[in-house]
Amino acid sequence: MNIYLTGDIHGRVDERFRYDWPWCMRPLRPDDVMLILGDFGLLWYPYAGYWEENHSLGILSTFGCTFCFIDGNHENHDRLAKLETVQLFGAPAGKVTDHIYHLRRGEIYEIEGQSFFCMGGAASVDRARRVEGESWWPAENVTKEEFQHGLDNLKRHGSAVDYVLTHTPPRKIGLEMFPGERGDPHYDDPTADKLDTVLRRITFKRWFFGHMHFNCVIQSDPRFVALFDKVIRLGDPRIDDENMLPRRGEICPTRAQRRSIRNR
Repeated sequence: MNIYLTGDIHGRVDERFRYDWPWCMRPLRPDDVMLILGDFGLLWYPYAGYWEENHSLGILSTFGCTFCFIDGNHENHDRLAKLETVQLFGAPAGKVTDHIYHLRRGEIYEIEGQSFFCMGGAASVDRARRVEGESWWPAENVTKEEFQHGLDNLKRHGSAVDYVLTHTPPRKIGLEMFPGERGDPHYDDPTADKLDTVLRRITFKRWFFGHMHFNCVIQSDPRFVALFDKVIRLGDPRIDDENMLPRRGEICPTRAQRRSIRNR
């Protein structure tokens, strides 16, 4: 089994998953898993059956592997909430098809002997241009209940996991990616604030996130990896190669330093 990761696809399956891409040197196997870090965007319409949705789901089915996604902010959260709940990799998940699943907020999944804590959600920076219930949903942000559920699961897991999968990064990391942009809407994100709390309480090997539309490793803490349109294989040593994923962000180790940058 191989585990792959990629960032936001916004429903554009045919652009991201093509057999002629360099990462796909061989056909994906049935036991492979593709993890998508939010803004999956395929279940966008009010109900199932639209041609565009069926076409995109059909493309994914041709790969034969399992696709799993955490939710981003650009999702129809009403549709996600209505998905059938099944057990997947040891925790509840939402079933889209036999090969496509929604990894739910606050759950810990065990894949090939490795633990993955998942927490989707983020604030939409373009909310003002969207229509509630048609192109924006209030459930985009993590609720207090979902957050507490995640903390409880982490505590039961000894406050340690192998990997963390989120859509937005913790606020600390967001500020280090864009250190001089005071008041940028990326940072007005209650989900990012909650993830700061998670960061302080757990140990982990790597933290993968999407949302920022960057492919990079965070300079101040190389455990954090941002993904957008790249597809990487978990465990690939080239993740630490700057030719594959460049470094980004200022090194701001203390809260006081981060505050001074934010107040410029």
